[in-house]
Amino acid sequence: MVLPSLRFFGAWALLLLLAPACPALEAKRLWEIEGLSQPRAASYDPQTRWIFISESSPTANGGREGWIAKADLSGRLTERRWLTGLEDPRGLCACGDSLFIADGKTVAVASISKGRVLARWKAPGAVGLESVAVSTTCAVYAADPGAGIVYKFSPKGRGKALARGSELREPAGLLFDGLSKRLVAASRGPADLKGGARKPGYLVAIGLADGLVRPLSGPTGWLAGLAHYEDGFLVADRTLGQVVRAGADGKSSVVAFWPPPGPGLIWVVPKRFLKPLLPPGGRKEFAGVVEFENEAGKRVRALANISPDKELKTQVNQPILLVPRPEVGRVGAFELLEKD
Repeated sequence: MVLPSLRFFGAWALLLLLAPACPALEAKRLWEIEGLSQPRAASYDPQTRWIFISESSPTANGGREGWIAKADLSGRLTERRWLTGLEDPRGLCACGDSLFIADGKTVAVASISKGRVLARWKAPGAVGLESVAVSTTCAVYAADPGAGIVYKFSPKGRGKALARGSELREPAGLLFDGLSKRLVAASRGPADLKGGARKPGYLVAIGLADGLVRPLSGPTGWLAGLAHYEDGFLVADRTLGQVVRAGADGKSSVVAFWPPPGPGLIWVVPKRFLKPLLPPGGRKEFAGVVEFENEAGKRVRALANISPDKELKTQVNQPILLVPRPEVGRVGAFELLEKD
């Protein structure tokens, strides 16, 4: 497959393609859900083990109607319209029993157990929220590329600008980085007022206390979603149709490529360790599916990739990259494997 021309995308594409490579990473396709309606984001909730997918479609009066679909880690779409009554849902993130959704000019707060929206938090001066990020204590942040603002919300839902201005370069993706006590945003870059190519965006760090914006080294372009991966990030580039690995050393390498326009708001399901449960009288199997115990001590069922006559051992499931592709109506899952 031929990459788009460098002349079309400008000098920033040349910088990306010539950047020194960090350790090679391969994305192996596991499954893909098709027939979705402009899925902007997919996120995983480790508590319920569900994948939540934001969808929307235009209405007859020129507006939009949105909903959240629910799937499992095997790629089975369990409920197409699990949560309805939304306008234009984009990024979403779970914390406890709450699912926080970037929906137009508000953050919709839904109860996962009840399957309905309980509140809407207004973002003053918003044009259209694109993504949300949640801390380990359920503090909520949201990014609006059109307004050029990253918001912080109080526990009661009062929103205020944490960071704003041209340095953000239209923040699209947003991530809470607890280890460094900061937010990381992936900017799409401002549009050229003269009708030319969009100016390149990049990664920026945002201080949680002071909102100070600091550029980070890494890929540049029309960046969208980003997710944690080891000591760095995975970043989606909409124009080049790529997911790029950005290492802590600032070096980048392409992990996967699709015909542009590329992925939306991606998500990484961390590596999981499963301990087999061996009850008295032998192991417990269900048609090729074995009962395991996960890190939280909960019983789960998972495929055992071994022959029946071999001993069951602790199973390690590699990280999974969730990739929504709005224009083709698909969400795919890819196992992340380090290349030799």
